[in-house]
Amino acid sequence: MYFPIDILWIADNKVVSVLKNVKPELNVSDYFLKKYLSPKKIDTVIELKAGRTKQLKLQAELP
Repeated sequence: MYFPIDILWIADNKVVSVLKNVKPELNVSDYFLKKYLSPKKIDTVIELKAGRTKQLKLQAELP
């Protein structure tokens, strides 16, 4: 990845978690890249341009 992104984790058509402004790790080998894991079981991941979740007012729904 070469630019910051927002990550949405979705289960059953509901946003379960949002990670905003994830920065790229330049000059790091694939083996050492940070892994971003969902906090719970999901069925969809959406990556958006950083800041887009704020513009769209997207946030995780309460359980």
